[in-house]
Amino acid sequence: AEAMGNNRVAMRLADVLKSAPASPCNASQRCGLSEKYQTSNPVLLKALALMEDHQETPLAIRDITAFVGRSTRQLERLFLTHLGLSPKRFYEGIRVRRAHWMIVHSEFPSTEIALMCGFASYSTFAKAFARQFGINPRAVRSKVQLSRLEAAE
Repeated sequence: AEAMGNNRVAMRLADVLKSAPASPCNASQRCGLSEKYQTSNPVLLKALALMEDHQETPLAIRDITAFVGRSTRQLERLFLTHLGLSPKRFYEGIRVRRAHWMIVHSEFPSTEIALMCGFASYSTFAKAFARQFGINPRAVRSKVQLSRLEAAE
């Protein structure tokens, strides 16, 4: 039964992502990572590709470092130098931005979006979201719903 529920959620998510507005770098259309993240460092690009491919079930940073063949400290230095954040915070940001897009463009409950974006709980997600955007995810959803109502009038 759980597998059927997960399959249903995956199918709904695929439908939502297919309906994403066209832009060079949105949640459904992957532009070149070097353009998206403004880096040509091959180690960083390999790590970023792995992070983007594992948003729903995030990898441990140690697994990413093993995959790219660098130590945790080396990867941290690369991220801080080229992207301004630690790998952990940057990875969280990728997942939070995906969640923001889903809150704005889908009707999934915020708690379900949190799980779809790899957060263990809504509380953890809400803290990360507020850190990134300075607002609670439910407040964003409320603003989106209000603007839709006003546009319909």
